[in-house]
Amino acid sequence: MSVRLLMVVANFLALLLSLFLFVVHLSLPDVTYLDNAEYISPLRVYTQDGDLIGEYGNHVFFPATIDEIPQSLIDAFVVTEDQRFYSHNGIDVLGLVRAFKSLWVTGEKYQGASTITMQVARNFFLTSKKTYLRKLQEIILAYKIDHHLTKQEIITLYLNKIYYGHKAYGIKAAAYIYYGKDLAALTLNEMASLASLPKAPSRNNPIDNPVGTQARRDYILSRLSQFNYISHLDYERAIREPVIAHSRGPNITVDAPYVAEMVRQQLFEKYGDDAYKKGLHVITTIQSDMQRNLQDQILFNLLKFPDMHKVSIMGEDYSKRFGEHEPSWVNQLSKERPFSVFLPALVIDNEPVAQIMLPDRQIVFEESVSHLPLDVTPGQLIYLKRIAEEKFSFVKIPEIEVASVVLDSKTGAIMALIGGFDFGRSQYNRVTQAKRQVGSLIKPFLYASALDNGYTLADTINDSPLAMGGEGAWRPKNAGVRFLGPVRLRWALMSSLNLATIRLVNDIGLPTVRSDVARFGFDLADLPDYLSLSLGSNVSTPLDLAAAYATLSNGGLQVTPVLIDRIEDDAGTIIQSYQHADNQRVISEVTAFMINDVLRDTAARGSAKKVASLGRDDLAGKTGSTNEDVWFCGYNADMVSLLWLGYDDHRSLNYFSSEMALPLWVLNFHAISGLVMPAKFIKPAGVISARVNDSTGLLTDSYDDHSVFEYFRSDDKINKPILSDSRDLVSDDFVANVFS
Repeated sequence: MSVRLLMVVANFLALLLSLFLFVVHLSLPDVTYLDNAEYISPLRVYTQDGDLIGEYGNHVFFPATIDEIPQSLIDAFVVTEDQRFYSHNGIDVLGLVRAFKSLWVTGEKYQGASTITMQVARNFFLTSKKTYLRKLQEIILAYKIDHHLTKQEIITLYLNKIYYGHKAYGIKAAAYIYYGKDLAALTLNEMASLASLPKAPSRNNPIDNPVGTQARRDYILSRLSQFNYISHLDYERAIREPVIAHSRGPNITVDAPYVAEMVRQQLFEKYGDDAYKKGLHVITTIQSDMQRNLQDQILFNLLKFPDMHKVSIMGEDYSKRFGEHEPSWVNQLSKERPFSVFLPALVIDNEPVAQIMLPDRQIVFEESVSHLPLDVTPGQLIYLKRIAEEKFSFVKIPEIEVASVVLDSKTGAIMALIGGFDFGRSQYNRVTQAKRQVGSLIKPFLYASALDNGYTLADTINDSPLAMGGEGAWRPKNAGVRFLGPVRLRWALMSSLNLATIRLVNDIGLPTVRSDVARFGFDLADLPDYLSLSLGSNVSTPLDLAAAYATLSNGGLQVTPVLIDRIEDDAGTIIQSYQHADNQRVISEVTAFMINDVLRDTAARGSAKKVASLGRDDLAGKTGSTNEDVWFCGYNADMVSLLWLGYDDHRSLNYFSSEMALPLWVLNFHAISGLVMPAKFIKPAGVISARVNDSTGLLTDSYDDHSVFEYFRSDDKINKPILSDSRDLVSDDFVANVFS
């Protein structure tokens, strides 16, 4: 073949190669994408104050800036992954030549030819599939990246993107998950250990394989010393340190697992699996201190109540979730958080002696099983209380369940929520999912219906024995054994009289009452078309019931509970802001005020008078009891706080609300009272007061020893007064209205 022909062929091949490279170049993505690179980041749920309450996703990621990353940590990665990083243009030609030579001699692909810049190109733009085309794309992209970004920007992208094992993506997440530290607090030993992870993060990491990590760490430390990145003395100190790490869960600072799960469900419904990858930050309406105080008080104070004959000192059985795999038990235990003053602990063994471990891996019991107050089994989570420096007692956890919610009654914002005694024991959220009979908590809405249908608080109704239905008659009773006879509506509601309420509802008419009560947000299908509605035989979730009381609290406007305030991305940009809806008026301000005043009286001297021990005059409240449930709802003009207690399996509770729910509510509210500003109910226009006889409800004067002032609508038609001196009553206009 002539030289000329060879030149033609060579030029043709060069042209084809150039064309091929040009086509490959055109097919590659734009490296300017890296100016605003996106990372896979988990869903995080926060309180209104910025405290973390939940994290969801398989990627734990915290973005780190170059200023946050210690130089020694950067050096550890550079000396291991790409020694000539600062001198080449994104492609290490010597490394490529060495890799090609190895391929030519052995026929196997060499693993060490990729620079840090090439790894950035692969991690952000390409797949991990090993092909010659992908390697060519890597090379071209690396060259473009090196000319577009500074070396500092490239190393930051690299350290933020790679996987370090145990769900940690990015160097900042790895520092927290393995060591519980910020980057600046890492030791040289820990930096070298983290730099050892990219080779095999799932297999060789300081938790699952500390021996393998140590070997790799020692190699990195030796290279740092060899190339004078560290002194020989620093090398000697670091290499003598043990490789120790613990897997850490999210840095949750407010215990609100039921809230976090509510948010997770809402976001999953909206975004699907992307909810766990988009780096969404959900800011809820939860108030940190209120949630903390309420959570601690409920759990601590509930143990004081007389249900101790039905208790359990067991938590979750890890062996059922993880099988007979002790390392998984220990790892899960490290994620358990104390509640109140109670510490989670794990039964590691029970033969020949019981071994019980705290989350920090301290063995606190190691003795004969016969000395323990329970039959322990390996894998069982239990709870302990520290009673001395190295002495613990077993905590008896009640089987009774609890639900509590605090609402801003004007906006519907949920300020605190407890969905059960222990989320680890049961993820069933009783605030939102449990429909229970409400008992006497229904009565304020029945009496509101009465006021809207021409009754006054001064009207009397008979509280006496009642039998309905002939043979096998329904014979309802009051909570006590007494019957008060004719009693004013104010006293009937204050004393929560069943028989008077039944007669009142019967007199108004069930269709009217059901329609009026449904205005407060109750499902009409849940309101029975029977007089048993008078006693609260209807069912409701605690959240819906709290919202109904919020309508009373705010003066008659219907409230929709709100949990999510806004959603932001990792950069803090608001993606969605939840606007509180304009609340629709469902009852008049006058009706709401008068019911609120009766329930404020109830909290001061009626069936809920234990509330008076709090020393506040702005609180109203109502008890509610059934065979299976006890309730209390307390509120002022700004907020509603509701509490429920009962068994999930609907066992009889055998306590009245005044014996359990009310005293527990008082203890709970005492803990949060400093966070709830006083807010009194303001008398609206259209409400006037007149002196009436406390027993008969008839208008009277100051000479009547049993006279009290009562509120009326300005247009009420009331009973003829017992006059001694009409000048002592109210305005002449009101007296004229009475007789009109």
